[in-house]
Amino acid sequence: MQMLVCFTEGQLLLQPSQPLPDPELLLPFFKNYLQRLPQLSQLQAEQGLDRLQIRFYFCNAVFALHYEHYSESCWVEADNAAGAVLLSELASLLQSNSS
Repeated sequence: MQMLVCFTEGQLLLQPSQPLPDPELLLPFFKNYLQRLPQLSQLQAEQGLDRLQIRFYFCNAVFALHYEHYSESCWVEADNAAGAVLLSELASLLQSNSS
């Protein structure tokens, strides 16, 4: 599935181009999306009642993909300032993977 990747003002937002699968299939869907990128490693998933989070490494920095069920919002954030510097590079990688 393709994702629209939007990087503005230090925020990395993801918008699927098609409706997302049922809630019970969201975690495998997003894990598969990230696992297709060999530059990302050490995926660690957590899921709650209304959200999911997948932590991963990119260029030795920690990031997290978040999805919130109620608002159907999806975004990626860096764990620290060093990772924040890499957000635009990560956005480019995700965009090239989505085309």
